Amino acid sequence: MDKLKYYFSIKLKHLDCWSNHTPFSYSDFLLSEQNGLGILKAKRLAIITDNEPKKVIKNVLSKDDSIIDYEIDNLSDSNRMKIFSIEMVQKDERTVLSKLMNLDINLLSSKILDGIETYEFISSKETANNIRSSFASDNVKIISLSYMKINNEIIMKLLSRGVTDVMLTEKQKAIIKRAKDLGYFNVPRNIDLEDLAEEFGISKMGASLLLRNTIKKLLDIL
Repeated sequence: MDKLKYYFSIKLKHLDCWSNHTPFSYSDFLLSEQNGLGILKAKRLAIITDNEPKKVIKNVLSKDDSIIDYEIDNLSDSNRMKIFSIEMVQKDERTVLSKLMNLDINLLSSKILDGIETYEFISSKETANNIRSSFASDNVKIISLSYMKINNEIIMKLLSRGVTDVMLTEKQKAIIKRAKDLGYFNVPRNIDLEDLAEEFGISKMGASLLLRNTIKKLLDIL
């Protein structure tokens, strides 16, 4: 256990996987996984804003011949987004997740956003080289791979992540973080809305709408 000292984050495109065919309206994160006897069973929570979400998901999954079976359940249906539970069974030799698990990692999170798979895990420093060699012959394009020594601050940040990581757009995540860092939510405020708008090169009204929509999404989770 002493070797598990590094936090890893890897982003990649798996060109032969169903994830590569997901539209920009789709995002998900892994709830549970189990592999053995050449089979990977995974349960994912998917969020999609398409008009025909179930049809879109079925079409995406049908493009991956490593998928043996799947089941899709509708968990929530609002005007703006639909949330589904997806349980699937795959041949594990074709999945990135199974290959990572074979490298003796402690998986922290797995998500798909904009067709990009992101994995966060804890492992030994040598795993970095093992990842590159494991995917060298596969149709996998590594976009980024970073690692750092694990510490309490990293652990707490990871624990605070969850549904918000896939529910918010990159711009929404950026403005809520920047507003917090600059003291917009302090009492009294360190900056006003006009200053925040200038940071993002948008109008004061645009900043207001973006911030309000972001906060509303966060409150809808509670």
